[in-house]
Amino acid sequence: MTMDIRVCFRSYVHEKLKLPKGSAYLRVQTMLALRDLPELQDAIREGSLTISSIAKVQGFFDKAKKMREQASEVHATQDADKKDEAGKVDIETKRQLFEQILGKSTREAESVIANMGPELLGESPEKPRLVEKEVPLSHGFKKISLVADDELVAMLERLKEVTSHQSCHSSYLDLFKKVCAIALQKLDPMEKAKRAQDRKERKEARSAKDGSAQNSKEKEPANEKSQVVPVGSTAQKPSRYIPAAENHELWLKTGGVCQRLDSKTRKICGKRTRIQRQHVVAFAKGGANCEKTLFCQSCNLKAAIVDFGPVMKIYLNRV
Repeated sequence: MTMDIRVCFRSYVHEKLKLPKGSAYLRVQTMLALRDLPELQDAIREGSLTISSIAKVQGFFDKAKKMREQASEVHATQDADKKDEAGKVDIETKRQLFEQILGKSTREAESVIANMGPELLGESPEKPRLVEKEVPLSHGFKKISLVADDELVAMLERLKEVTSHQSCHSSYLDLFKKVCAIALQKLDPMEKAKRAQDRKERKEARSAKDGSAQNSKEKEPANEKSQVVPVGSTAQKPSRYIPAAENHELWLKTGGVCQRLDSKTRKICGKRTRIQRQHVVAFAKGGANCEKTLFCQSCNLKAAIVDFGPVMKIYLNRV
């Protein structure tokens, strides 16, 4: 069937039989497959093959045929015998592929076609391009495209099963939101600091209710470890240890962004990635451990260059 006849038949199915364009396409592709392999009718009647799966296979071979025709035009035109032989090979290969998708869903059929199709045609399967894209949409949405491997797909499917009692039909958007919320609750220092602040406020409220707010404040341990010890003193040596309460207070105070002030613009850096605690005065120069701020990794190294000289520049290339 030529392309013109195929288009005409699809138009007939759509306009005269009043079927949607998608349904017309599925029926035309099924008819083409039945022309080469009439025995597929039995599988369709039994329900082991759907027209969607058949259309997927037929579309794969249509694409392969088109690519071969383009390649033959570039190199040399095949003679009639070779074309007939290639057509027979195509029919036999198509039969093998249909045997592999018997009783499978459309999604399973797509996986079989992607894995076995190129091999049956004697071609090397192409590795997927791991390209990630973000396309802005309207009303505060973005379209994010990525290529997921089998491991990620299996984890998402398992997550659907685990959360099925909350929602029977969770979308990938719902799953990613759940995963991100759980990860941020566990990993984000700002979230940890907020939870610690909430616990502290609830504790103070309970203490005030019991009339023991003043006693609870007196019981708070002093940060003796963070004090600078004079040379020759027998007291405990300085430590880099920071109590959790002070760490949480630091993150809440700074908002979790780099606080390094640019000498030219007089603005803070403001980055939110690779954030780490930074001594106001370098610890190696006797800086107090209680005097901390937040720097990003790049600003941390720039501060080290100022404190310890150009020898620290070798680490800038590693950022």
